[in-house]
Amino acid sequence: MENLKQKWEKPSQSLPILFIGAGGIIRNAHIPAYNNLGLELRCIDKMLKMQKI
Repeated sequence: MENLKQKWEKPSQSLPILFIGAGGIIRNAHIPAYNNLGLELRCIDKMLKMQKI
């Protein structure tokens, strides 16, 4: 357990993280954290339209 990797390199080719809906935890915790990491995010809203966050 002492040799567990705690930080991973960003993949050279990645897919966006997709959220279906965005409640409070997603908006206030997950999205800011993923944005800080520079990850690409997408959300499907109530009208089922894809949006870039």
